[in-house]
Amino acid sequence: YNTIVNKKSFTAVIDNSPDRGACIDVRDGANPEFYCNDITGGAAIGVLCQLKGRGRFWRNTIRSNHVGVHIDTEAAPHFEQNVIQDNTRGGGLNVTNGGRGHIVRNTIANNGPCNVVIGTGGSPTLADNVIFSLPDTGEMEKKFMSVSVTSGGTATLRGNLFLGSGTTALDITAAADPLVQRNHFYGLWEQCILIQKQGRGRIANNHVAHAPTAIRIDGAGADPVVEANTIFGCWNAGIVAVAGGGGVFRRNILTLNAPSQVVVRGSATSPHLEDNEIFDGPRTGIGVEHGAQPVLVRNAIFRHAHANVHVLSKGAPVVRSNSIRHGALVGILIEQSGAGLFEGNAIGSNREAGVRVLSGGAPTLLANNISGNAATGI
Repeated sequence: YNTIVNKKSFTAVIDNSPDRGACIDVRDGANPEFYCNDITGGAAIGVLCQLKGRGRFWRNTIRSNHVGVHIDTEAAPHFEQNVIQDNTRGGGLNVTNGGRGHIVRNTIANNGPCNVVIGTGGSPTLADNVIFSLPDTGEMEKKFMSVSVTSGGTATLRGNLFLGSGTTALDITAAADPLVQRNHFYGLWEQCILIQKQGRGRIANNHVAHAPTAIRIDGAGADPVVEANTIFGCWNAGIVAVAGGGGVFRRNILTLNAPSQVVVRGSATSPHLEDNEIFDGPRTGIGVEHGAQPVLVRNAIFRHAHANVHVLSKGAPVVRSNSIRHGALVGILIEQSGAGLFEGNAIGSNREAGVRVLSGGAPTLLANNISGNAATGI
């Protein structure tokens, strides 16, 4: 029940000294315990764990510092049931230079510009935390990312609840390779999960819902594995891959995302989608456009209001062994110089045409089963 304050100048953070103006500094293998303290008002850092420092921090409030918690240089503390909030200059939790540790069942809220930054080889485990952000100003909302994994970070994020608004709930960039598993993402994020700039990672068994866009893959080298997620109720798209983005998407469920459940756009954009269920969209199941070349294998794509698969503007997918059924208008629509190879698909029970080719479309159809479409097959 102590109040722990350090008003040392913030400039101490940027020199090379290990003394960085922290309220609490744990280093050199030390292993203290801090319970139920108020750690506040630090001109630099609330809690600094460095140089293989450890420690157990339980039910503390860490607030109104420049940085809430910084784990650095192979330190490995345990933080549980703390409130880390309103550290608005350098973030709530930073993990760098081989820092590790377990961050479990904490509330991490309204820290800026990020709630959590994991970089330069950081590899903590964040489990069962509530991480939320409600930026006060329009300017902060435009730039705010809740969690950023960057610069080769390899964190494990499991069972967390992401809430709030801003640019991105989880940003994976610069060769970061985290495991993101069984989390829940909700809120007014421009995109809940953004993988860019050679970011990778395994994104598995998450629920992502009721946001503008669920997952965005942006740029050459962005190459995650995205599997067994449930993505629903997003109003710009469920999954967007653009500008050369790749990745493997398998065994996901996408439903009620508008206007397209999946959008693949741009030359050399070539994700691989296999064994997904994509259904009940208010417009399009999968849209392929502007030269994109995705590979679609063994997906079930059904009950979309406009087209189950829509290829346009020189899109050229490879579409093999999919079930494309029960479209309110057409199963597959190719137009505006769209092309692609469609092989071995079951295309049936669509209300109008199974396959409709318009305005310069030039697909290759090989060994498909096209039957039971109400108006015409092709």
